[in-house]
Amino acid sequence: MGYSIEPYNQHTTHELIMRNVLKKLKINTVLDVGANQGQYALELRNNCEYKGRIYSFEPIPAVWEKLKHNSKSDDKWEVFSPMAIGDTVGEAEINITANTQSSSLLEMTEKHVEAAPDSKVIGKAKVKLSRLDEVFKSSDYKIDAGCYLKIDTQGYEKQVLMGLGSLIDSINAIELEVSLVKLYEGQMLFNDMVLFMNELGFDIWTIFPMFSDDSGRTLQVDIIFLKK
Repeated sequence: MGYSIEPYNQHTTHELIMRNVLKKLKINTVLDVGANQGQYALELRNNCEYKGRIYSFEPIPAVWEKLKHNSKSDDKWEVFSPMAIGDTVGEAEINITANTQSSSLLEMTEKHVEAAPDSKVIGKAKVKLSRLDEVFKSSDYKIDAGCYLKIDTQGYEKQVLMGLGSLIDSINAIELEVSLVKLYEGQMLFNDMVLFMNELGFDIWTIFPMFSDDSGRTLQVDIIFLKK
C-alpha cells in the first residue's frame, strides 16, 4: 500500500471540506452574512463547485457597491440592500476600518489593532439593522431545508444567531469566525460560542486557524458547525 504526501494548504483544505459539506448536506441555499465584496460567494462559485442560491448581506454602502458589481452576472446570487444583521430591527452605528473587512458594530480592542494595523478604525456610519427572520418574512425569497449560514460579522455573531427565529429549522450548517481572545468589546469568545451553538443544536465539524499575531498565537478561527 502506498501513500501520497501533499503540502498542507489552508485554502485548498477549506475548499475541499466546503465542497464535501455542501454535497453531503445537499445545500441549495447559502446565506452570506457580512459579505464584504463577495469574496466568500466567489470562492463557492469558483472553487467549491456550488451552483445553488446565494443571498448576501453587507452594511457599508461603498463596499456594498463592489459586492453588487461582483454579483451582477450571477442570476442565482442575490444581494440585499445595504444592512447589518443582528437580533433587533432599527439603526446601528458601524465602525469602519481601513481594510473594511474588520468593520464591526462593536468597538475594537487594542489587541486587534496591534495584531493587524490595517484594521484601525477610520470612520463611523449609521446603517440599517435587521434580523434575518424579519428580512425573509418581508421578502419574496423563501428559505427551505438545505440552507448553509456563513457569518463573518466581527464579534457580532451571537446577535445574528439570535435573530434567526424559526429560520434555524431550515439551516443544516453554520460557519462562524470566532475569536479566542477579545478583539471586539462584548463579543462572545470561543468556549462560550461552542456551548451556545450546542444549545442551538449544532456540533463542531471542523476548525480552521484564520488570524494570528506576530508571536504565532492564533487569535481567530473559522468553525463549521453541523446540525446534530
